[in-house]
Amino acid sequence: MLPMFSPLALPDNVLSFEGEKFFELVNQTCGEIFKELMEVLSINTVHKLLLLENDILAVFQKKYKELEKITQRACLHLDDDTIMLKPGLRLDYDRFIEALHAVNNQSRDQEQTLNENDDSQNSYCFLIAFIENIFSNLVKNKNNYRYSEAVMHFAQSLYILGGRNVYEFVRLNLPGAIPSMPTLNESLGKAGACIEEGEFRYNVLHDHQKSYGYQIAVCSEDATAVIKKVTYNAATNTFTG
Repeated sequence: MLPMFSPLALPDNVLSFEGEKFFELVNQTCGEIFKELMEVLSINTVHKLLLLENDILAVFQKKYKELEKITQRACLHLDDDTIMLKPGLRLDYDRFIEALHAVNNQSRDQEQTLNENDDSQNSYCFLIAFIENIFSNLVKNKNNYRYSEAVMHFAQSLYILGGRNVYEFVRLNLPGAIPSMPTLNESLGKAGACIEEGEFRYNVLHDHQKSYGYQIAVCSEDATAVIKKVTYNAATNTFTG
C-alpha cells in the first residue's frame, strides 16, 4: 500500500496572496524552479493560479526560449530530445495545487453557509420580532403593553383580511401578541383606514398606489352582507344602514 502524504498546511489567508508573498509561498512549497516558472508565465497571485483550467506543466512539452534554463533544471532529457518532468517536482506541485483547491472549496462552503444563515434570518425576521414583542409585554401590566411597527402592521392586516372574529381569537389565545380593538381602531383611523358605506375614495387609492409604485391594482367584489339595521359609527359620528 502506497504511503499517504499529509495535507499541506497553508495560511488561512492564502487565497489573498499576490506578488512577492505569492512567489515566496511557491518557493517554500514547490521550490525555486516553480517560483521562476510562475514569474515567466506572469502568474503572480493565488487567484490566477486557481483560475487556470489546464495543467501549466504542459509548457515543458514544447520548446520555449524563455523556459530553456528552467526546463534544463526541471526535466530529465533523453538523447532523442524527449523530456520528462522530474517526478519529485511533479509531486510537490500537485500537492500544492490540491491544498489550494481544498482551501478554496472550504472558503466557498463557509460563504454559502453564511448566505444561507442570512437568508434564514431574513425569512424569520418578523417571527423573531413578533415573539420578542410577546415576551416583552408578558412582564408588563396590560395597560402598558407596547407594540412594534411590524406587529401593528400585522395586526391591521389580520383584522382587514380575517375580520373581527379571527382577530379576537388570535388576541385572546396569544396574550400580549396584538393590540386590543380600541388600540387597533385608533391605529387604523390614523392610517386613514376608516371606511364608510357608500363612500368612494379613489384619491386615497391613487395616492397609495403611487406611493408604493404599484402599476396595477386589482379590485374584487365586496362580499360583505347587507346591513340589516341602522348602526352608529362613533368615529365618524354618522349612522349607517
